[in-house]
Amino acid sequence: MDDAQGKRTVASLLVECLENEGVGYVFGLPGEENLHVIDALASSSIRFVTTRDERGAAFMADAYGAFTGRPTLHRALQPFMPS
Repeated sequence: MDDAQGKRTVASLLVECLENEGVGYVFGLPGEENLHVIDALASSSIRFVTTRDERGAAFMADAYGAFTGRPTLHRALQPFMPS
């Protein structure tokens, strides 16, 4: 996702890096602090799975990673947390 001037954004670069690492899912809560990332995820191959709370996101990311062997992320209140 690029900004209005067609420049690459930090969110689009982050999502591109996650795609290159094979991340298929990000679990977490949507919010104004990560809207740019969620917008960038919408135009990528990575699916953002909305959860009820951070604990659920962490559990889902951990279980998905354990069962599939693929990298996943859960998005807590501040940073992205790898699982």
